[in-house]
Amino acid sequence: METKAKRILLANGTRLLREVVKRVINKTHGLEVVGEVTDINQLTDTFEKTQPDWIIYFLTAQNMLPDIIGPLLLNKPTLRILKIATNDGHMKIEWLGRRERYLDDSSLEEIADLLRSNLLNGEGNE
Repeated sequence: METKAKRILLANGTRLLREVVKRVINKTHGLEVVGEVTDINQLTDTFEKTQPDWIIYFLTAQNMLPDIIGPLLLNKPTLRILKIATNDGHMKIEWLGRRERYLDDSSLEEIADLLRSNLLNGEGNE
């Protein structure tokens, strides 16, 4: 039986950056971009309409997620956030309980595998 593609919402970042990431994701089996948000004020509405498994959020210069992300994580405990800092190249994944893991040394293939996975080696079940 074929598994359902992981649904991904792209948030923030430049149009060029979103397009590059979108192209890579859409060419990767088991992943699908279901929406894009350029205005953070539209994130909740777009989230509710698309019901993503992941939000890939391109961080601003402050390298902080907006406050709006917290309630999304609480409303959908299985939601995962991949934070990409474009100014210093760091990547971090975050999930419920404010748990985080750095992905700075991960290859594109490893990140795609992570996005396709159900849980982070069981870390999301605790």
